[in-house]
Amino acid sequence: MEENKFSLQIKNLEQQMGRLQQHSVGNPLQPDGVLMESFEKLYHVVEELHIAEEELRQQNEELAAARLVAEGERQRYQELFDFAPDGYVVTDATGTIQEANRAIATLLAVSQDFLVGKPLVVFVADKDRTPFHVQLTRLTGLQRFEDWEVYLQPREGKPFPAAITIMRDPEDKLIGLRWLIRDITQRKEAEEALKASETRYRRLFESAKDGILLLDADTGQITDVNPYLIKMLGYSHNEFLGKKLWEIGLFKHIAENQAGFQKLQSEKYIRYEHLPLETKGGRHVDVEFVSNIYLEDRQKVIQCNIRDITERRRAEEELKKHEERLEELVKERTKRIRELEGQRTEIEKLAAAGLMAARIAHEINNPLAGIKNSFMLVKDAVPEDHPYYEYVGRIDNEINRIARIVRQMFDVYRPEQEIKKEFLVDKTIYEVVALLEAAWRENNITIEIDSKPITMEMPEGLLRQVLYNILVNAIEASPQGGVVKIMTGVGNESLTLLISDQGVGIPLEVQPRIFEPFFTNKHGSQKGLGLGLSVSKDIVEKLGGHIDFESEPGKGTLFRIILPLKSGERR
Repeated sequence: MEENKFSLQIKNLEQQMGRLQQHSVGNPLQPDGVLMESFEKLYHVVEELHIAEEELRQQNEELAAARLVAEGERQRYQELFDFAPDGYVVTDATGTIQEANRAIATLLAVSQDFLVGKPLVVFVADKDRTPFHVQLTRLTGLQRFEDWEVYLQPREGKPFPAAITIMRDPEDKLIGLRWLIRDITQRKEAEEALKASETRYRRLFESAKDGILLLDADTGQITDVNPYLIKMLGYSHNEFLGKKLWEIGLFKHIAENQAGFQKLQSEKYIRYEHLPLETKGGRHVDVEFVSNIYLEDRQKVIQCNIRDITERRRAEEELKKHEERLEELVKERTKRIRELEGQRTEIEKLAAAGLMAARIAHEINNPLAGIKNSFMLVKDAVPEDHPYYEYVGRIDNEINRIARIVRQMFDVYRPEQEIKKEFLVDKTIYEVVALLEAAWRENNITIEIDSKPITMEMPEGLLRQVLYNILVNAIEASPQGGVVKIMTGVGNESLTLLISDQGVGIPLEVQPRIFEPFFTNKHGSQKGLGLGLSVSKDIVEKLGGHIDFESEPGKGTLFRIILPLKSGERR
């Protein structure tokens, strides 16, 4: 009842009571005592009505004040509701929208008025509608609602992920729902990026060709290890986890005083260029160890990168050896160059001496031939029983020695140029052996020839001269009744010629010098100019071949000559 209407009714009642009291005066039908008692009760009632009127007035004032407060609160709520950064929706129990704020209208690309009266499910993406219906049905039986995620479909554009939080009215019976809806597109993208990053890191971690250890920066306990380090050191994954480096027998040099770990904690970085480790099986491995500290999920983590440098160390050692060997080779080559320079000087001297020797030999050869012929007449005229017959042999030997010296002097300088032609090697060998028949028969030497028909193309005279010089040395070096062997063979378009004797061999100290010009190890009547082997070596190399020897004191000497079957002379 309104306050003014209630007051008017009380005033009308008072007026009617006054008129009634006037009409009752002198009325013989009602006793005065009874009538007065009734009027007193009525006035008492009116007085109570006035009190009630005052109380009603006060209540109306309080109610008006409360209404103003409530209106202010409603206005603030409406402003918070409308201008909240997240979407807010109020629905009935079936999910029909009764009220929606600006944020959700913006997210769904519609007006706020358009949303009112629409089922919220129509704005759910097709793929999520069935789960949404199921979840909405379950809400009636739940006292506490949990968040869930769903894809919403705006009026324009593509679906976006949204996080939904639902609050129900406090009544026991579900009559309405309040929905908090957030666009979590950026969060989802960040989560996907983080997931992709974690996947990439895990792939790198798993496939890395270096060992990787992850440690708790405070305790030093191992939290993870990659497969490469497991394979490298032979420990299982479980044997690593939860343990400290020194507890599994690794990094003993660091752990002995824990100085390395303390340095890492203080400086957040440590590096060992060469750290020897021992595997579970006892094998030693050289590694490069690099460790640093970084933050992961606000916790300090130590990452240790361990690279097996065993092969690199081996390669470095090999390289060092090769460098040392190269330095030795450089020294040897330098020494050899100096020797060759010396040889060149000697060759130049030899060339000059050879030219002079050839001229001298030519001058000596003519009178020597006359002496030789004249002596043959004298020799035939002296009988064997003559007292001076023994001098005949001596003179003959000396004349022959002079002849050999003259011939060797000619060999030093041979201006003639022979023409290449094809010939049979075995035939040339037999002819040179026949030429020296007197010498090997005189010393009862046996010549054994093992040679098949081999055709060569080169200046035959040069090969003949080399054979002659080597055979002469073999015959002179052989003892009485000894054997000189000559063998030939063909391979790789080359002729191999072997000549061996059963003499005393060449002393080790003179072997490096036997090809030097004018060097000889012979004594007595056999001693010549020492040019035979030097000339032979020059001829063989001139023909593109190679000559060497093997000699062991007391067991004889073997000369090996290798020549191309078709020679191209080197000038």
